[in-house]
Amino acid sequence: MNKKVTDRGFSLFEILVVSSITILISLALIRSLSSLSRVDLNRVADVMASDFRLAQQLTLSSHQFKGSSDPVARIRCGYGISQNAQPVSSYVLYAGAPTIDPSGLPQPCPADRNFQPISPQNTPIYKITNLDKRVNFVSTPGFNDMFYEPPGPRGLINNDVSILVQKITIKRVGTTPTECDSSSPNCISVCVYFWGRVEVTKDTTCPAVSI
Repeated sequence: MNKKVTDRGFSLFEILVVSSITILISLALIRSLSSLSRVDLNRVADVMASDFRLAQQLTLSSHQFKGSSDPVARIRCGYGISQNAQPVSSYVLYAGAPTIDPSGLPQPCPADRNFQPISPQNTPIYKITNLDKRVNFVSTPGFNDMFYEPPGPRGLINNDVSILVQKITIKRVGTTPTECDSSSPNCISVCVYFWGRVEVTKDTTCPAVSI
């Protein structure tokens, strides 16, 4: 006896079930990839804040540093952070001038404590930090030089003792400065106070804190 073979296709219900599952999996993958591609602004700001604290620690400990043009490691006038003459998404931690000249005699610190990348000073660089490529500073340059002098953690903002605090704002690429002025979640700020405090905030202004 010959058996009759019939081809049975998918029912409409089965197609709808498979389509629904496919859509749900696709949405989950898209959400996962989207979260991975978004940079953590808090992490970026925390790294920058830690670099300012490192400059303070190097200053307080009278850390000896040997620049490329120094014969030996020497105690410096202090350490600072600068975004001057750097790409839009990087900054340097630099060493101030040595407090002792090559002959071993004390020498005064220069009046200009800012980063000097060219001759005759050629400020030595302690480290370079590159921000995540998905973020940059709101302004160019991103901030004024901050230089810490011994014996305390107090510092000079752009060689000026009258500047109490500066706000360094970091934004996701594509975010406008105007959006950052309106408390955008795509912006975060590092507030650097001249007396040594460093604070990360998402507010549009730096918190008013007492010395």
